[in-house]
Amino acid sequence: MLCKVDYQRSSIKQFSNDPTKSYLDLVFVPKQLSILAVTELGNNAEYRLQFFPQRDRTTNQINEVHMNQLIAAFNAKSFGDTLVERFEIPIKPCYFTYTMDVPSAGITKGSIIMDATTGQPKVYSSVQITSLSKMENGVEVPLIATSVLESRANRLREQRIKDGTWREIEQEQANDAALIAQKAAEALASASASDPLPY
Repeated sequence: MLCKVDYQRSSIKQFSNDPTKSYLDLVFVPKQLSILAVTELGNNAEYRLQFFPQRDRTTNQINEVHMNQLIAAFNAKSFGDTLVERFEIPIKPCYFTYTMDVPSAGITKGSIIMDATTGQPKVYSSVQITSLSKMENGVEVPLIATSVLESRANRLREQRIKDGTWREIEQEQANDAALIAQKAAEALASASASDPLPY
């Protein structure tokens, strides 16, 4: 989607481990959506992306020239309109949890999101990753390689599980493994009792 930078809600931020170095935290808003479309889309009518200065490949040190160029362009409000989109990226299945209490619905923060139809924990196997984009044969595609977006999705999954907002499906996997092992044992016992030995 063609977007512009919302400079009022965007900012220059400092690295937590080195306040002398900075990166950009930019909020993009659609350039041509009506106020009704923006209202309908809510938070989905905006995109947030961080832009970090390049690093030297051998020393991993931040390229301060590039960093200062990013800061100067931000201060001059010189970023032009650009395509930005959310892309659906597969991840290893996991559970998501509610991020806030909703007493009227009986929802408590940190509880696993349940499927309204089955009443079972809802399994999520993809996430949306925001990226600058480009048009190819009339289709909007990521500006960067899909493998990079997949790496971001995997890092996001790891971080969310680490902070407890997403959950691994360990118990169900263990149950499945036990069921498979039980069926295999039953099949072996049945075969031993009825099939002729191969020797």
